[in-house]
Amino acid sequence: MEIVIYAIPVYSSTICIILMILTYQDSTCSEEKGIRWVLIFYYLFALTIWAGTILFNYQSELFIYLNPLFYLSLLLASVTLYHFIYNLTASQETPNFPAWHYVPPLILCAIIFVWSLFIPYEVQNAIVSSSANIIPEYRYYYMFYESKHVMRILYLIVYVLLSMKTLWSYNLFVKRRYPADYKRYTFWLWYLIGLSIVILLVAMISSLGSHAHMNKLLRNIFIVLFIACGHVVMSYKVMRRNYFLNFSESITTSNPDDEDIGDIEPADYQTNPIGSQIERSSVTRYQRNADTEIFAPFPILNKRNFENYMKKNKPYLDPKYQITDLVEQLKVNRTYISRFINTEYGVNFNRYLNQCRLQELAILQRLPSNKNKELRELVSKAGFGSFRSYLRAKQSEEEQ
Repeated sequence: MEIVIYAIPVYSSTICIILMILTYQDSTCSEEKGIRWVLIFYYLFALTIWAGTILFNYQSELFIYLNPLFYLSLLLASVTLYHFIYNLTASQETPNFPAWHYVPPLILCAIIFVWSLFIPYEVQNAIVSSSANIIPEYRYYYMFYESKHVMRILYLIVYVLLSMKTLWSYNLFVKRRYPADYKRYTFWLWYLIGLSIVILLVAMISSLGSHAHMNKLLRNIFIVLFIACGHVVMSYKVMRRNYFLNFSESITTSNPDDEDIGDIEPADYQTNPIGSQIERSSVTRYQRNADTEIFAPFPILNKRNFENYMKKNKPYLDPKYQITDLVEQLKVNRTYISRFINTEYGVNFNRYLNQCRLQELAILQRLPSNKNKELRELVSKAGFGSFRSYLRAKQSEEEQ
């Protein structure tokens, strides 16, 4: 029963890794891909920590071989969580995440790995199981082995504080932009901070008590479920894009009355293809790094104007139509338009197109002139690339 409880975070981490891999292609820009990659590594480290905890308590002989990776995971779990929050809350001016954050844990892992090659297996087993007094000549190795508890607490404190600082600024920005529903974008991130604080308290209490006390505390099913829920929440929110990518200070909401567009003169704006939207006539484009997309200030976009544009132009009738085509036509940021569709309609871009095509097909079927035409022909006219694509889209909508 204890092993099952310990394994709950292992299960949740594994499932979340699979979900991130399966949804990786749904990313709308290189920034979202980077966020998913960081999250995958965070889950890998979490999986290693809990798998190592099981081995430490029930198969100490095997834990010896996992020890360097376990040490590394204890530290890098905090780093990758901060990296995740850092990327998620980055603005256009924010530099890339400093790679040096990963260097000290890797060095410590390399030291304990190389050092362990010169330590007899029996001595390492005695250190792990604490079943014998440590031979004086190996006391420094023992001290280095035990240092992982102190280092874990230190890393948790440092990166919890860094995450809180980053998230506090992000919270103020999103609250200013979305005063009505900003909690939807930020509350779950504060939950992750709370989760880190709980882990920090558990680590501090465990370091002060005996191993028996530590095991008793870690067996607490509430803590285990709390951590597993954190894994699930992170994956769900990322897949639903329940966040706000703050690439530009010029981002505006769909309601112009809610926003302050600054000291820009009216002459700086012109009407864009969808009527009442406005954009800078002289657009300054930004690039966060060499391998990412270029972002321009966003125009004001609302549901009514967007639907008018789609009904008038019917771009979905082109089977090869992609989100990049819509970005080019509307002159908006790709991430912004993807998020707009996801927020307003609760679906991704491809599914939204298929919903439009299904509606178009229903209209075509009602026309008297199409009464004797085959369904395959009408499906093609509605914008589906193949009859199979139509069947998949129809099945997907029926399942919802």
